[in-house]
Amino acid sequence: MSYMMTHICLLLSSAPWNHIENLDLFFSRVYNLHQKNGFTCMLIGEIFELLQFIFIVSFTTFLVSCVDYDILFANKMVNHSQSENNKVTLPDAFLPPGVCRDRIRENLFLMVLLVIAGVFWIHRLIKFLYNVCCYWEIYNFYIQALRIPMVGT
Repeated sequence: MSYMMTHICLLLSSAPWNHIENLDLFFSRVYNLHQKNGFTCMLIGEIFELLQFIFIVSFTTFLVSCVDYDILFANKMVNHSQSENNKVTLPDAFLPPGVCRDRIRENLFLMVLLVIAGVFWIHRLIKFLYNVCCYWEIYNFYIQALRIPMVGT
């Protein structure tokens, strides 16, 4: 094991890798890239995390502001004059887009939460871009210095 660490330290002291100051962080990233099954898998996973956050915030906002729960739970009747079917369906409980938009804008607490969520998402996006740069460096370290092919990445 010490031979391998000595060999890796010699590789790090060579030209493109001599700028690395924090070896613990560097080797933690090497380990993370390995554990997350390579650069592509890590990249796709982080992209899906960003998209998942957008979906959760959007869907929660929709459920809070765009659904008339009185209709959904039969506390208010729906006018079904065109058909003989008196069943309440999900589209009956959805508010029109204009009403939904107005309800979101009127709810100050929800607007504050959406701004906080937006700032958090931008922070995660910046962190994602930074991580992509760092993991790209690790990917190049695998390929160039260690000569380990990243099959499928």
